[in-house]
Amino acid sequence: MKVIRCAVASAVLHFHSGAASRGKVMERLSIPAGKFTKKASLLRDKKQAEKYDLQASAKEKKPSEQSS
Repeated sequence: MKVIRCAVASAVLHFHSGAASRGKVMERLSIPAGKFTKKASLLRDKKQAEKYDLQASAKEKKPSEQSS
């Protein structure tokens, strides 16, 4: 049951705070996050942010293209 709670906590943190928050869960479980885990989490968050920026700019362009 503890494993399920930890997995759920990790998923919720990831959804709300990004992949880098996974380190907090690991730290809480006395599992140190290594440099590769930290680097991969930051990279994942960066890619996700870029994706959201592209989606937002695409939505902004649609109304202006229709009114032209």
